[in-house]
Amino acid sequence: MTWSKILLAILVVGSFPNTVVAQWFGEQNGSYQPPSVRGKSSLKKVEQIEEMGPSRQRAVNLARSTVIRLNGGLSSYRPDKCMYSSSAEGCLRSVDKNGFLFIVNGGKPGWQELGYRPNRTSKILVAPDGRSVSRIYYNGGYRSNLR
Repeated sequence: MTWSKILLAILVVGSFPNTVVAQWFGEQNGSYQPPSVRGKSSLKKVEQIEEMGPSRQRAVNLARSTVIRLNGGLSSYRPDKCMYSSSAEGCLRSVDKNGFLFIVNGGKPGWQELGYRPNRTSKILVAPDGRSVSRIYYNGGYRSNLR
């Protein structure tokens, strides 16, 4: 969602002292639904993401720096672009009581921008609090079938 699509709140001061009325305007195509109208499952997901946000971000940062170090540093290795987003969508495979499981493909600098296949794969588990690496399952040649 872009900033232009984010809801605008216009606060209108009422005629009574200390009264504020909030009016919400949705997206232009009318697809916005206020939180009270959305499904309960989507609200639950949002609450879970907000709750684990800091540990998730720490886990992404730790996993990225670990695979970079394991594979020779930034002068010889770049992880998949998904490791540079806060959600790590595509690289973060699961989150459970054991922690955050990442499968990260990577290669020589520029591999992804030039359209080359990755030549390295790393599978790494980061602790639930995002502060330590629990286990490195695999770090080697590219494998597309890791789960």
